[in-house]
Formats: sequence, C-alpha cells, structure tokens
Amino acid sequence: MAKIVIYEDSENDLISRYAGLTKNHDVYVRHERRGNFGPSSLRWDYGDKRFKINGFNTDNFQNGYGDPSQESADVYFLDGLRGFCLEIIEKLPKERAFINTDSSSIIQEAKQRGYNVVEGSVKDIVSRFSM
Repeated sequence: MAKIVIYEDSENDLISRYAGLTKNHDVYVRHERRGNFGPSSLRWDYGDKRFKINGFNTDNFQNGYGDPSQESADVYFLDGLRGFCLEIIEKLPKERAFINTDSSSIIQEAKQRGYNVVEGSVKDIVSRFSM
C-alpha cells in the first residue's frame, strides 16, 4: 500500500485519472483553494456521491495546495494546474513526483526541466514505489 498525494484542480480529472488507485492505496488530495460560498461549480462538494462511489475518502482532501515541502508520500501526481505544477514540483522529491496533464506545453516544459511526466498508467507508476 502506497501513500499518494495528488494535486488537482478538477473533480472530473481526479475521478477519471485516479479512482483506480483508491482501493489499494491511501490517496490524499490537495485541490485548488475555493471558498465555501457561491454556486457549487466554484467549490469542491465533498458530499458529491461520485467521490464515495469511486473510493475517495474526503477526509483526506485539503482545500488549497498547502506547503508541498512538508508533504510525505511515496508518490506524488500533479495536474498541470495552469502551469503552477512547475512551482509545486520543485518542492517535491524529483524521483517520486509526476506531472499528469493534457497540456502539451506544460509537458514539454516539464521534460525540458527534467521532471517526470505520466506517459502510461498511474497504477504502473505507483507499483514501482509500493511496499
């Protein structure tokens, strides 16, 4: 079982990319900071049944990205976060942090800087770090 920390700004991407990890691993989510006001599209709804159905424990969700240098995990996955991933990943263990985005420009920049990019299955990546 691995401890996985995911930095994500989309509930849909979180579920589609990482639901397959929740059964066998401890998954922690750091998501884009949003207030507790306004329409539901402006905030993460921890009561959303999709999280529970897909095995996510919302007690492990954090509103905001926090201080990445204080995190301790076996594997880290980062969405592109509109380029902010390149700032966060600098504070994480390079060999265990992976950018997982659809943005070709962020992928290109990440590779140029020597960062890991998900190019296959996240399950396969996690299995390399699981005990």
